[in-house]
Amino acid sequence: MSGVGASKESSLKPSLGSVVRSKLRLLTVCDAENGVVLFERVWQWSEGNPAGLGNLVRSFFQIAKQLDHGMVSRVVFEQPIDDDTHEPRMQMLCTKNREIVVALFYDEDLLYSADEASDVHAAMRQFIEQSRELWRKHTGLQVPQPEVKGDDQHFDDTIDGLLQRILDGLGS
Repeated sequence: MSGVGASKESSLKPSLGSVVRSKLRLLTVCDAENGVVLFERVWQWSEGNPAGLGNLVRSFFQIAKQLDHGMVSRVVFEQPIDDDTHEPRMQMLCTKNREIVVALFYDEDLLYSADEASDVHAAMRQFIEQSRELWRKHTGLQVPQPEVKGDDQHFDDTIDGLLQRILDGLGS
């Protein structure tokens, strides 16, 4: 009997992949030199226009370069401790090569177990690394031109497929 109840309970619980998908906010691909946004995918961004984020991400890399080796992989944005809103922490994971910077903003769910949190972080890291490589292939391995965005719908569809494969693998 207990096996049937457990099965029913687990089928009612959303998959880790669907929970993570609901936490995604923004994926942006920016020119590494000038911060111009080359591609942007907004899932949920209520804080106004995210257009200036390319320069924000680029600024993080410039600060890191002045401090040490110049790499940034993760930034966590938190509400003040005395804030009673209990807003989730937002994270930015990013990766960079000579031409582009790829950044993913998502809400960190503090209800994940330690193992789930580690899996989610690894999946999101895999997503941005593979997005960077997909962008290179999408632009024909040439230096991106901010004025010429190309076939963004094709890239958008490719990103959707990549994200789905990664999220389907979570919790497996």
